[in-house]
Amino acid sequence: MIICTGVSGFIAGHLIKALTMELREADALIHLGGISDTTCKDEQRLIEANVKLTLELADSAADAGIPFIYASSASIYGNGRGPLNAYARSKAAIDAAMANRSDEWYGLRLFNVYGDGEGKKGDQASMVFKAVQKWKAGCQPAFFYPHALRDYIHISDVVKVILWFVRTCPRSGVYDVGSGVSRTIKEVCQLARVMHYGTLLSGPIGSIAEIPVPAHMFGACQMNTKADLTRLRAIGYDAPFLSLEEGIKLL
Repeated sequence: MIICTGVSGFIAGHLIKALTMELREADALIHLGGISDTTCKDEQRLIEANVKLTLELADSAADAGIPFIYASSASIYGNGRGPLNAYARSKAAIDAAMANRSDEWYGLRLFNVYGDGEGKKGDQASMVFKAVQKWKAGCQPAFFYPHALRDYIHISDVVKVILWFVRTCPRSGVYDVGSGVSRTIKEVCQLARVMHYGTLLSGPIGSIAEIPVPAHMFGACQMNTKADLTRLRAIGYDAPFLSLEEGIKLL
């Protein structure tokens, strides 16, 4: 039996559909719940939801003799010197706490996941989804830090990785899960227009307006993220990841 938390969320919602179709006899506890709001500043709530609860579920999976999979986050890398906010610190804390366990467990350090169904995420939706929705509404996307680099991974690829871990049960540990390719926010906005309208806007910027950085985001924004797929490939995951061009076509 497979138990999955966070089923009302974006990632788990897609995973449940795939589990129903593809995995009916496997055993695992997949934890995709907790607090995913990267702007949450309540350290205690984050520790309770993202660390203590995760450890309790890991213990339950170990007692039942089944693999435990949980969502970690690329936010722990910050800008090369560690977490930039309370959310990232909670994810780094659970990764550290899991490190010495001897049971079967897998922390999936997810990068910028995007795809259909992100509307429920509100302001926490990916830059890709926001850009596409802006163009669909006939508006020009506007973001701060348009030259910041992000590794965007389509939700279908995340689901495939999770299913592979359930089927394979490789070496326990934490693994980066991203496309392994970084694109600027400006590129994302331009590409979203090309994919949906076949052309860029005229002008020096093309398809993005830069806006001031919100006060609460000063010093808390990652400027360059890119998954290191070395460990994931080393344990046998060899499936290709969708390019951003391919993923945007699915939105």
